[in-house]
Amino acid sequence: MKKLQIFAFVMAFFSLIGAGGALIPGAAESMGVSPELLIHAPFQTFLIPGLFLLFILFGGNLLSGVLLLMQNAAGAYVLAVMGGITILWILAQWVFMWAIFPIQVLFLLLAFGQLLLAWRYIRHTNLPLPFAAKEN
Repeated sequence: MKKLQIFAFVMAFFSLIGAGGALIPGAAESMGVSPELLIHAPFQTFLIPGLFLLFILFGGNLLSGVLLLMQNAAGAYVLAVMGGITILWILAQWVFMWAIFPIQVLFLLLAFGQLLLAWRYIRHTNLPLPFAAKEN
């Protein structure tokens, strides 16, 4: 459980850094990310990606970490879902940017690790689905 908590909060932290880089004016350029990368994307600025990083990835990973701290089984499921969302997010970046960067490969591997770690924990502990009916 401790590994899951640490993983959730680390992923939340990285998502917050990415969101800050996308939402703070000029921060993306200082991190080496040019708006020219969005030429094939459906938006011209990093506002939408930044909001996605902030509310979905940061919020979801933070929620899973808090649930895991409270010993709530739903936290492991949220962590697994967030790993899947992060994988889709990285794949969408590759489609929109028409480029693959080493940091994206790193985060894709982290997201697969997140998904697999949560799935393994769920299977190993036989966690019930959240809100699942239980026999007495």
